Amino acid sequence: MLSDSGAHLLESMVEQLRTSVGFGSCEPSIPGDRPSSIEYDPKEFPGLAVYADGANTYAKVEVKRENVKQVKIDTKFYVSEEGLKDSVEIESSGDKDKGLHTYKVKSPKVLLPSKCIRVEVVVTIPESVTDMEELQVGLISGDLDLGKDVEEIRFQSFVFKAINSDFRPEPTVKSENTVVEVVHGSIEGVFHAESAQVKVVNGDICGKFDVQKLEVAVANGNIKACVKVDPEEESSVTAKTVRGDIKLRVTEDFQGSFRLANFVGDTHVKGHDVELEVDKDHQKTGKHISGDEDDVSERSSIKLEAISGDLTLVFD
Repeated sequence: MLSDSGAHLLESMVEQLRTSVGFGSCEPSIPGDRPSSIEYDPKEFPGLAVYADGANTYAKVEVKRENVKQVKIDTKFYVSEEGLKDSVEIESSGDKDKGLHTYKVKSPKVLLPSKCIRVEVVVTIPESVTDMEELQVGLISGDLDLGKDVEEIRFQSFVFKAINSDFRPEPTVKSENTVVEVVHGSIEGVFHAESAQVKVVNGDICGKFDVQKLEVAVANGNIKACVKVDPEEESSVTAKTVRGDIKLRVTEDFQGSFRLANFVGDTHVKGHDVELEVDKDHQKTGKHISGDEDDVSERSSIKLEAISGDLTLVFD
């Protein structure tokens, strides 16, 4: 679960959107004088939170695994002019009660468009670590780069939130609870989780999900998802967009109800063993039966909603 302090920090970072603008012609090429490197015992702190915030600050956070004994965090930063070198602060602290190590890179909340900062954070996790309580990453503008072998780690909680970012993890993200939220950008990847929430304000979502509970939402953009659920367990899949199309493919062994509703656009349901109860232009409800009708779970459901956009649900 996301800690209270972590949730507060992520929410406060969103408020900086008003003062965070693009680099434009600014180039942060001057290296800072204070590179940082810290290490800690992953047994003492099984959770890690990394935050990088500030106006006109691009941050890249790389997470990888190597044959080391301690978790290591290395940071470099670059500025557009000498006077900004002292404006970057790095805070590192551990909460033994929560088992969470928090690492923050802080830069000014307000900068002129002609000034900018680039931050590079490299997190190295021991190869011996295959389970982590949580990984939280919060950015204003930037990217989270997960090394391929990070898919060997099972997270209890995986959280990534950013204002400006394209999140396209190379490895499969495995966790009990996954939360990925981006304001401007796109999300594309493979996710294995008990529960997943994936949201974008302006941009698209494209992914493969092995989950029991899934919520995907976009304000302006499209959703394209392939979903696999365990038909023996209760499942819930919800996809919503204000303006955009939704295309959802669900494995044919899904058993339960479905509902599609929009105001503008077409609605389509395809697949074998589909029973439509309501079949209108902007609304379709019914159930999908795989096997004996008596085994259909009334607890499992799929919901697709849009204000303006086509909705397509395919069982295959």
